[in-house]
Amino acid sequence: MLPAEIEAAWGELPGASVLPIPGGLINQTYRVERGGQRWILQRLHTIYGPPLHDDIEAVTRHLAARGLDTPLLVPTRAGALCTVADDGRVWRVMTFIDGRTVHRVSRAAEAHAAGGLAARFHRAVADL
Repeated sequence: MLPAEIEAAWGELPGASVLPIPGGLINQTYRVERGGQRWILQRLHTIYGPPLHDDIEAVTRHLAARGLDTPLLVPTRAGALCTVADDGRVWRVMTFIDGRTVHRVSRAAEAHAAGGLAARFHRAVADL
């Protein structure tokens, strides 16, 4: 169950199903679904504060403008890029991109695909 202040911060959360996604190394991550739509909700590690989100917003909007699929931050009802819970932890919601997360490369084809993605990323941000 989400803290009430977190559920109230985003219009996407009330009435949604919120399921933990295991395997994260840094942040606590959840899959949010409501009415056929999906998002990612994260409670960030304590080392991250709200100012980080201005950088994320700039980079991901730049990537999206250059045609790369990237999760985008979903603003709170108040228009903020994240919110701070009563316990001081930072939370954010991002758009969902269908696919799978690879934690360990097990085949050469995966390494090749990762290298190609890294190259596309660097080309896209070269003028940022």
